[in-house]
Amino acid sequence: MPPDLPDLMYQRAQRVLQSLVPHQRGAILLEMDPTLLRSISYRPGRRRGVTLGEMGAPARKASFQLLSEAVSPHTFAQMTTIMGYEEVLDRNADWTKAQHSGDYYLTFFGELAPTSLWAWRLEGHHLSITVCVSPLGVSATPLFLGANPDCIRHARRTVLRPLGSEGELALALMGAMKASERARAIVSEVPPHDVQYFDRCPSLERYVRAKELSSAARTMLSELVMVYIDRFCTSLRSEFAELATRPNLGFAWWGGTEVGQAHVYCVFIGDELVVEYGNNYHGQAVANHSHTFVRSPRRDFGAALRSRRTT
Repeated sequence: MPPDLPDLMYQRAQRVLQSLVPHQRGAILLEMDPTLLRSISYRPGRRRGVTLGEMGAPARKASFQLLSEAVSPHTFAQMTTIMGYEEVLDRNADWTKAQHSGDYYLTFFGELAPTSLWAWRLEGHHLSITVCVSPLGVSATPLFLGANPDCIRHARRTVLRPLGSEGELALALMGAMKASERARAIVSEVPPHDVQYFDRCPSLERYVRAKELSSAARTMLSELVMVYIDRFCTSLRSEFAELATRPNLGFAWWGGTEVGQAHVYCVFIGDELVVEYGNNYHGQAVANHSHTFVRSPRRDFGAALRSRRTT
């Protein structure tokens, strides 16, 4: 019988540490400071920790093995594709951005011990996942993924679109809604510049609830939510699966509803789950730069694990 997830995470983390050279072990270990833990970003730039590019091959492979324990196989593929996109971005900018596929920082927080609450983060441009581990369980939100370009095409065919399901299913949902349902869902025809609720809960007066949708649209909304819940490994997504069919699940939309038009959508239910997606122009003729995240405000950064330890 395989070890449970907290034990497995601990074993994978120890393998990373054992594979690093001494000065890298000093750089990758930070204290369990709430401010540091919550200081996340999906922008390019330097961070605390050690980059995958700085690691030797054994430590880099161990880091990928650690990541693979928190997410599903298809999300692992999305993440590694997004890392590789840094080379595409640099090429598209005539190699002037100095961005690299190895520019993703791994950091550990707290004392890595089977009986402790500790955390790890892998983060860089368009990717951020923070995983908190304790003997009581594991949490892996917030989880952010982005892609620029959102879609790479050649000869009118899609070559690569790592966040395609998140975009295509939402547009199909809007198309399946009745006019009255769509009218309740659309907050504005002008989309915000970016996702809005990465660090706060939605507070919206205008949105449509799942129970107000037709049967077909309600099913599609559940499928859309499951796209995000399915980012996690099996044992983690079981905590969220029933939320996809909640009648009070809210859905809000900003922007156009045709392929190529900029838009943002948000799906939420209290402090249990917030999902958001944005695809914007960012200087291009069509919307082709996407940002997405899934978070659970009551679980983010191990909040639920901390509260369990104090009860």
